[in-house]
Amino acid sequence: MVFRDKVYGSKIRPNQVCKKPTKTMRSHISTLPTTPQRFLVTQIEAPQNPFAIESVLTSSASSTMSSSPAIVTPTPILEPTPVTQPTPIPEPTPVVTQPIAAATGVLQYPLSTKGNQIVDANGQPVQLAGVNWYGMNTNDYVPQGLWARDYKSMLSQIKGLGFNLIRVPFSYDSVYAGPERINDGINYWLGANEEFRGKRPIEVLDLIVQEAGRQGLMIVLENHNFQADTQPQLWYQDGYSEGMWIDMWKKLAQRYANQPNVIGADLKNEPNTTATWGNGDLATDWRLAAERAGNEVLSVNPKWLIIVEGVGEDPSDPNTSQKRYWWGQNLERAGQFPVRLNLPNRLVYSPHDYGPGNARTLRVEEFIPYLNDPTFPNNLEPRWDTAFGYLHDQNIAPIFMGEFGGPGPAYYDRDGLWQDKLIPYLDRKDMSWAYWAWNPQSYESGGGILGWDWQTVRTDRHDMLKPLIEEATPVPKLP
Repeated sequence: MVFRDKVYGSKIRPNQVCKKPTKTMRSHISTLPTTPQRFLVTQIEAPQNPFAIESVLTSSASSTMSSSPAIVTPTPILEPTPVTQPTPIPEPTPVVTQPIAAATGVLQYPLSTKGNQIVDANGQPVQLAGVNWYGMNTNDYVPQGLWARDYKSMLSQIKGLGFNLIRVPFSYDSVYAGPERINDGINYWLGANEEFRGKRPIEVLDLIVQEAGRQGLMIVLENHNFQADTQPQLWYQDGYSEGMWIDMWKKLAQRYANQPNVIGADLKNEPNTTATWGNGDLATDWRLAAERAGNEVLSVNPKWLIIVEGVGEDPSDPNTSQKRYWWGQNLERAGQFPVRLNLPNRLVYSPHDYGPGNARTLRVEEFIPYLNDPTFPNNLEPRWDTAFGYLHDQNIAPIFMGEFGGPGPAYYDRDGLWQDKLIPYLDRKDMSWAYWAWNPQSYESGGGILGWDWQTVRTDRHDMLKPLIEEATPVPKLP
């Protein structure tokens, strides 16, 4: 079974000594030869299910590599496993929103869907052209790079490069964490970011969201993990129940209900390994979990888009026509078993896709054989059509590719061939997207949009994205 181990860099400073990967992952990861890195990956075993089962669905890092992982049928018990209640989220500073004057070609909030398009309040198509700015999903607990520069200049640069959206990965713990968890993730000696002093991570996010709105940037919130720098298989794990996960999302939906540039919830990053789609198993069926969470979120904030990622290789579906999926890529059964929301026109599907450069960096090339097939790269589009493109082509739902990225031809020429197929594919079908990543120390992608100084733009990457950026819908600046 194919898996992708997400690696997130921490702060990199000159002459810093690299930290080796965990023993579990050492055979699957290689560092880029010219770029110092610090990284940590943890493969989370499948946890006790949220409906209080006695059996545990287990899958170690090594078992993710098998083609037919075992699935243990859960045995119901009467009493649930106690979980620790989270610290209450502090109330946000009230945001006063005012009507935005209509302007030709500028979207009007809130957003919804119509067939395979995301549309604004006037029914006009909206093209999301975003970038992932991560850090709240790591031990920094805030978006990274705030040790190097002011957040307002960071947002201004994102806007100036033509992006209209930021996808913000965060951990469950970062939502409830106190100010002490930020540590040295913010550098106040710069004479910048003073507004963040003494704030909790969620309050830092409040200020970033508000400033993004003033600069004309939309925000998608994405629950990347529960604990920093981990990759859970499912939407719950030991110590974190489904109820806690849904309650977190309801609190966030309420918190940003009056912040119109926060447009939606990407419910769970890359369900994988034991995650299934459409088999009806309450412990593993990601489609049913997304329904439960999505409907609860919409009951609190009906203006949000509900963004649902695919799974990996589905262990419950021996008839899946394509095997060897990246985590989050597989939406093959969403047409037959769609996510059903109580509120219409709110559902967006969000696959992820990566190329040979990432497979090579993570040393999983043998488990993604289609990237080394003799027909590569001409075999890519048929695979994408089967995995998720059909949802667009059949006018079922919009596609938002929440992650894609890679080292590019400068590192590996085959990666350039992959990118040269994917960019026109997204462009031709007018699919929305968010590039991985803004951060320079994105290990598996060979870096990000920014260079190591957190200032210099990697023009090769930005130029590659220009055909997509040019289609980005203009976004109004909020008061």
